[in-house]
Amino acid sequence: MHRGVVAALMLTLAGAIPAGLYLGTASAGPPPPVLVNFTIPHHPPTAGRSFAGLAIVNESNAETLGSIECDAEVAGKVLRAREQTFFTPGHTFSQVVVCSWRIPAGAGGKTLLLANGDHRAHVDVADSHYGSPEFSWRVKRTA
Repeated sequence: MHRGVVAALMLTLAGAIPAGLYLGTASAGPPPPVLVNFTIPHHPPTAGRSFAGLAIVNESNAETLGSIECDAEVAGKVLRAREQTFFTPGHTFSQVVVCSWRIPAGAGGKTLLLANGDHRAHVDVADSHYGSPEFSWRVKRTA
């Protein structure tokens, strides 16, 4: 018998652990596969220009990306995302969605956040909901 189970049994019998509370291990198997990858470019955004700042990559080979939210904000102003969807030839499901934003001309030196309130970029695929990490960039001033 496993030592942890024996210890829990002894504590239960001694009254230290209520009899209804069991310490056990569960084997749930491997975690489900990650079906979405969030990638960002290596270059920072520039004030007054469009910035393609996020690519949402569909790692599923059978499901389409849906319910995409990827608005950003700079200096407290929400920037609505422009979403471009790309498909693999011969398939009907989306493979990549690129989110881009028009960076205000006066945003140089400020921080662009891929976060709006309490959420980040979100996407649904295959009945699962995925949220991106929180990304931020320092906006370059135009020359």
